[in-house]
Amino acid sequence: MCVRAGAGTRHKRGKIVKDTDNIKSAENTDPVADTSKEQEEADVKKRVTAHNAMRTLLEKGVDYRVPVGKTNLLHRLHILPSTKRFMVYPIHLGALYDISEIILLMEGINAGDDENLFATGIKTIVSDKDRIVEIIAIAILNREIAGAWARFRKWNLIRYLNANLNSNDIVQLTQLVIAQMGVTDFLACFISIKKLGQIEMAKGRANSSTPGKS
Repeated sequence: MCVRAGAGTRHKRGKIVKDTDNIKSAENTDPVADTSKEQEEADVKKRVTAHNAMRTLLEKGVDYRVPVGKTNLLHRLHILPSTKRFMVYPIHLGALYDISEIILLMEGINAGDDENLFATGIKTIVSDKDRIVEIIAIAILNREIAGAWARFRKWNLIRYLNANLNSNDIVQLTQLVIAQMGVTDFLACFISIKKLGQIEMAKGRANSSTPGKS
């Protein structure tokens, strides 16, 4: 009887200890922290999904229509189109190079210029309007401007854009061009590759300077 009682007591005590551990574990768990962590992971997944969906849409090209500012009889008779449709695709490397050259020629905007946005906007229109329109034209053509035919196409498109774009069109097209340039991802990739190269060079120097190694 004593042996049975002792065995039973040990079994019960073990069970009680196990239940006590579960209670302590439950007490140490912070439901608010777990919920916030899950919410943060869900937000990250949503942002990644939204980014991927946006990139997919941009890769297919974005349709942008620019109406003719001043229509005439030929437009009203539908002999000439009253709206021109442009597709803006991800910028190819040749066009990206030409656009980058133009950006380098644009006058810099000082950090304090955001205090007077109206004056900054007027200054940009006066000094860089032609360059902005040229960037938009190159992005629409999406090719390196080399040769007489390419230069003529760019001149003709710039002429149309200058005559028909309004300020809202310029803002929207500029934002679209920036998105299609993909410069942020390109630069991040380039910097990562450069850093990897620097790490490998540092490892090589460290190995060559270690005593006992030829």
